[in-house]
Amino acid sequence: MERVYEWERLNNQQLAALDRRETVVLLPFGHTQQHGPHLPHGTISFAVRHIAQETADLLTMTDRQRQVVLLPLLPYGADPVDLKQVERFPLCSSLSLRPETLEALVTDITEGVVRNGFRYLFGIGYYGGAAHCRAIQKAFARVSRQYPALIALDTFSHLYAGAAANAAPDLHTLTRRRVSPIEQAAVDAPGHGGTASTAIMLALDANLVAPEYLSMEGIAADNIGALNDWPGYYGGPPSLAEADLGRAILSQQAYRATSLIRRAVAGESLADLPIHPGY
Repeated sequence: MERVYEWERLNNQQLAALDRRETVVLLPFGHTQQHGPHLPHGTISFAVRHIAQETADLLTMTDRQRQVVLLPLLPYGADPVDLKQVERFPLCSSLSLRPETLEALVTDITEGVVRNGFRYLFGIGYYGGAAHCRAIQKAFARVSRQYPALIALDTFSHLYAGAAANAAPDLHTLTRRRVSPIEQAAVDAPGHGGTASTAIMLALDANLVAPEYLSMEGIAADNIGALNDWPGYYGGPPSLAEADLGRAILSQQAYRATSLIRRAVAGESLADLPIHPGY
């Protein structure tokens, strides 16, 4: 029996038939922003779509009563990297929303989910822009205050701050090979279009990765300001990226998000978890 659904594919009778006590709704937060000369603008959206699907599969895998509904992915976000560096980066090709627009949009969607009787709503993301995350948090908090029975949580805001770090297998286990210290450090480095993002896109659609990545070096986030011609990415070297690393990174995100969702649905308060950036 199918237990993972897409809201946009359901008719009103199918949606009404879902058990509100057992149904978790996932809201994927994508973005449309540049990731350097080697990755597509949809890198975050591609990653989030995969993480949301894998999270839904994990939630239903061990709980035979659980149902999951995936909302349509939001392809726009706030606070893109390139618009913070306009004076150094003329190729500001990201399409973004003002934080207050994103907050209003998420508020309206959340109210619609509540209006349809659902109690559990969780955001799935992969972008840590402070204003972006804060807008989502504020929207969920506002609607939760209005509807106390609602449990609404942006999982990525917690994961980005380090929550549930031990809830996923390590890269060695997921790739089934030795991951060198250099690879691990490159993946762990704060980045945007660096090793991790490039590995993810190699895993999801290598045809969208420009072959130039094979010769691209890393750029430390702290060094962007010293560059007169910033290429639009930072983090570990894209040249270190491998598809198996990308698949492992995506799975880690899904395992960690699933852990938080299960805890919240079980009634545990997650108020004391670290959160980025908070509001």
